[in-house]
Formats: sequence, structure tokens, C-alpha cells
Amino acid sequence: MSKKKAQECYDLIKGYFKDEPKKAIEWFHVINPSLGGIRPIEMIHQGRSDKLLMFIKSRLDGYWT
Repeated sequence: MSKKKAQECYDLIKGYFKDEPKKAIEWFHVINPSLGGIRPIEMIHQGRSDKLLMFIKSRLDGYWT
């Protein structure tokens, strides 16, 4: 697991939710259909932080649905 990549994922999501840090934390624990029906935190635990980071960046770059 890349702690640096996981931290970057968290920082980006925290920035997206701005003044609602609880929502940022919750986002990592909710099943996400766009990630194949798994929780983002599971991707981090599985060592897939790079893929999660790419997903987050692509959504924040204007593709968030």
C-alpha cells in the first residue's frame, strides 16, 4: 500500500467536500458503483491506491457524475 498515494486520495476528496470532513471520510467507506461496487477504502487496503487516485483525479477534472 502506498501511504503517499492514499494520503493524496484523501486530500483530494477532502478538498472536494471542503468544509465537511465527515463526508470526506464517509466517502471512503460507502460502496461505489463506479469502482465496481467496492468501497474506496477497500481499494487502498488491496494496494490499488494508484487506480483509486486516477479515478478521483479524472472525476475532479470534470467527469464527476
